[in-house]
Amino acid sequence: MEFSNDTLNSTYQRFSHALEERGLGLSKSAMRQVWANIVLGRDYSAASSMAKAHGKVRAVPITAVSICEKLLQRSRTIDIATAESLLIESIKDELPELSPSLHELSELVQTKEQTCLVRASEDPYGFGIMDSEFAGYLGLSNLHAFKLEEDELAWYQASADIVTCLVNAAAGVGNDELDIRTTNIRLQFKKSDEVFEDFCMKRVKSFCFSIAEGLLVKFPADQITKWEVDFDGVYDVVYGVFEDAVFKDRRAWLKIDCGFADTIMDHVSARVRHDMKWMSESGDEEVSLDLFNSLAYSAKLPMERLLMS
Repeated sequence: MEFSNDTLNSTYQRFSHALEERGLGLSKSAMRQVWANIVLGRDYSAASSMAKAHGKVRAVPITAVSICEKLLQRSRTIDIATAESLLIESIKDELPELSPSLHELSELVQTKEQTCLVRASEDPYGFGIMDSEFAGYLGLSNLHAFKLEEDELAWYQASADIVTCLVNAAAGVGNDELDIRTTNIRLQFKKSDEVFEDFCMKRVKSFCFSIAEGLLVKFPADQITKWEVDFDGVYDVVYGVFEDAVFKDRRAWLKIDCGFADTIMDHVSARVRHDMKWMSESGDEEVSLDLFNSLAYSAKLPMERLLMS
């Protein structure tokens, strides 16, 4: 984002108007100083002189917190939401001139309904485009038509929350952003459940054998009558088996912390614990002779029931 002397003045006037509308007005000179410090990190006279001399001056990183701090120095207390609103009202109408890349992003977001820009830690740029139709987001760095130079990218990342606010406001997203995010989160949960279910369908036998093997390490067969079988102890073994398999697979959307994973691990653990307590208390010799298969079968029943339902 870059300011000329003209845009520095025009945005200051909008900033001044936005403050006065909220009963936060200051003297003209004070408001100029605050605005110049917010966007350029300099007093107004220095900022204006530099803009005149160089044509344009690059903005410093801008955050809602920094806006709050600058106004607090003038005995004006505002919250984060108000700080973001003040900046949006001051800049939005001149975004094409101030930052062609931010304007380009807002137009991109605007091309599809129920779409917004979000922060995305896994994307190299740190941003993604999210909608209410597909789970997750499209990383900004994956858009071949949108590229940022190193210094501009650094500003984007240092001003990340303000970038998303400005782009979404300019795109007219408004109050829809919360709905888009909420809907997308539901889609993500659904997608993770579907992927985990498909993952398990192909591995029932190997999971059951691994669970039985792990249980017999924790609860030795020759101590069957002395087993102290608690749910947490069984669950730790079951969880470890699933966690190890998920870690090794690494496919997209495969997560150990999804709803279906919790359900299947809870059901398997509960059934296995029930059967292990019975085995321990009954002292049945036939069961003792084939503990491995008995435990594997105990794990298999609830797993198949859930996967086939």
